[in-house]
Amino acid sequence: MIRNTFAAFLFVLFSFFTNGFAAAEKDTELEPAFKENNVAVCLCCDDKFALYAGVAIQSIIANSSDKNNYDIVIFGNKISQKKKDMVSGLIKGFDNFSIRFIDIDKELAKYKESFFIRLYYSVDIYSRLFIFKIFSSFDRVLYLDSDLVVNRDVADLFNVDIGDKVVAACSCWNTINGALHKRGIGMSKDPSSYFNSGVIVFDLKKTRGEDIFGKCIAVLNEKSSAIKYPDQDALSVVFDGRTLILDQRWNFFEDKPFDSPPYIIHFTGKHKPWIDPTLRKTGTFFLKYAEMTPFCDTIESETRVDRIIYFVKYFPRRVGRFIKRTYCAIVGDMLQSPSCS
Repeated sequence: MIRNTFAAFLFVLFSFFTNGFAAAEKDTELEPAFKENNVAVCLCCDDKFALYAGVAIQSIIANSSDKNNYDIVIFGNKISQKKKDMVSGLIKGFDNFSIRFIDIDKELAKYKESFFIRLYYSVDIYSRLFIFKIFSSFDRVLYLDSDLVVNRDVADLFNVDIGDKVVAACSCWNTINGALHKRGIGMSKDPSSYFNSGVIVFDLKKTRGEDIFGKCIAVLNEKSSAIKYPDQDALSVVFDGRTLILDQRWNFFEDKPFDSPPYIIHFTGKHKPWIDPTLRKTGTFFLKYAEMTPFCDTIESETRVDRIIYFVKYFPRRVGRFIKRTYCAIVGDMLQSPSCS
């Protein structure tokens, strides 16, 4: 009797743990927030970038349509509850918006030893690779970096026809050095399809059954000596020949003149609009959307020290370049002047 009771207890205990673990695994797999016209958008950020991601979301809201439902999911690494509430508050009063946070820090820690880190990149850049695990119930998802703003309805990009391709993104690094790099990381089918990983449409229907996450990790390990931009290099190799290259206006990352506002302005590199006041052509768009948020003053106060550090670090270089350009312009004019010949 006691033996049977103990066996039953062990069975219940075993069932609890196995089902519990299964439930925990399922909890990380999302279902679409809306049944119809669900535009799934994923962003990744840590606590420091949370409010910048909020500005990106505000730009999505400002350019949205009542005809679409926007299912925004943020993969967060140790984001405070306070900032989660601040960002979630942006959609108050909008029935066609949903914001959900997925704490990704434990997943990142689990695979940390497998991730390849170089330059100033942190482990957070790999958060987007979990899209293939967490969005497994979705047919399509639009990934956006948190350091950008949009000037057009993202549903237009989400619904883009990519034909028989698997992903859609904008090309980058189309130079001689870029060509050598693409060859070095193993892009052989279509090197011209190397893309910037800050704006990507993933057709998850076509990747089901593929271990995209595992393939990316394999590329990073096999080509470690050639890797420069870890997640971007890995994704470009894995989707080599299977990428639709988009109009560059969907991922505009240069501070140069334009005839009409790009659809998405992406602030790549170290020069961010919240610390670099010289980004006059594109930085004004960030300020425009930041001022629409209730936490614009918080961004201002949080970045005060960063702006001082940035000024001390980069101002001398800017002055040097200005003097050099001015000198070259004056000398050039003198050499072209008839009185100098």
